[in-house]
Amino acid sequence: MNVFDKYVIENLKLVKTEFAVVIAAYVVILLLSNVSLFINPGVSIILLIALLATYLPLYFAYRKLFYDTVYGNSATLFNQLPVTKEEVVAGKILVISIIALAVEIVALAGFKFTGHNVFEGIEGALSVGNFAIETVSYVAASAATGSLLFFVIAFYHLVPKAERGSIRLPLSVVLFIALESVNARAVSLIAEKLSFENGNLISIAEAVLSMVMLTASAYATVKMLKKTDEE
Repeated sequence: MNVFDKYVIENLKLVKTEFAVVIAAYVVILLLSNVSLFINPGVSIILLIALLATYLPLYFAYRKLFYDTVYGNSATLFNQLPVTKEEVVAGKILVISIIALAVEIVALAGFKFTGHNVFEGIEGALSVGNFAIETVSYVAASAATGSLLFFVIAFYHLVPKAERGSIRLPLSVVLFIALESVNARAVSLIAEKLSFENGNLISIAEAVLSMVMLTASAYATVKMLKKTDEE
């Protein structure tokens, strides 16, 4: 096992609890997808908790991966690992991709067993015919989101704390929202304006856009990490 593999495994171990909670929450949603919410109001509460459990753990996972291990509490330990900045960025994006792939597989299983696409709008249509295309599109979009977040965090920390001023944090937040909006919605909005309805081609275009944004943001992040180390 090489150093990069060990680095990826350490990052996976770091977020294994959050990973497990997200998958468990999706499974709960799938199991309850055929239950009438009006007849069983208690199920509505369970579903709400499960939905929150699919988002909150991801926040903590992202924080651990892109902040704590680079700039925060775990930075000293992880910075001692003999990996290049390119491997740091690639390893963390790979972890996000693995989590996204697992979620997509759970979504497919739920669709096949329940007949309901309860994640529509997140993973997209999960018919057997376009599962491969949707999976690539969803994983690429998720990986791009992680890469964009890492890029914005690196951008924020590029300037020394004493020189950041009051505008750099809101600027970083707005930058992430703008970039993620392009990643998540640009292709579908253009397709809607053009009345283009070929779902497979739209998914392919979304995957291509996500990969372009991932590559560009990852490259920029590596450059900023190296510059931060030099200072």
